[in-house]
Amino acid sequence: MFGAYALRGDDPIFEIIPRGSYQIYRLTQNPVLHSYESRHHEFNRLYKLLGESPEPMVLFDFEQCLAIDSILVSILVDLTYRCRDLDGNAVITNISQELMQMVDSLMQLQPNHKRAKWTLYPNIPAAEMHLPW
Repeated sequence: MFGAYALRGDDPIFEIIPRGSYQIYRLTQNPVLHSYESRHHEFNRLYKLLGESPEPMVLFDFEQCLAIDSILVSILVDLTYRCRDLDGNAVITNISQELMQMVDSLMQLQPNHKRAKWTLYPNIPAAEMHLPW
């Protein structure tokens, strides 16, 4: 994986942290600065990875994230639908009110059939207390 990212000059937009029955997908500080090709590559990799897991459970962690755009919202929606299609789920944690307002606004740009809602948790321990989502 590293080689593909190194050729484009950026890093993955998610740090994947396995946690037993679920995975944390921690967003980088400023994922909007990553190239479209890098984001596309990351989406394809994660989409495939989710397909290898029965009932995938994903926690999108926004703790470090400072900005989001429509491409990233589309990626989050598609990965969430992938989880749900496989009888899993995705939730969001550590998202600021400002970023959540941006997500809600950008969600309006999505076609009706490509909109998603997530359960929000203030932090990872709060999300863990409510497993399974």
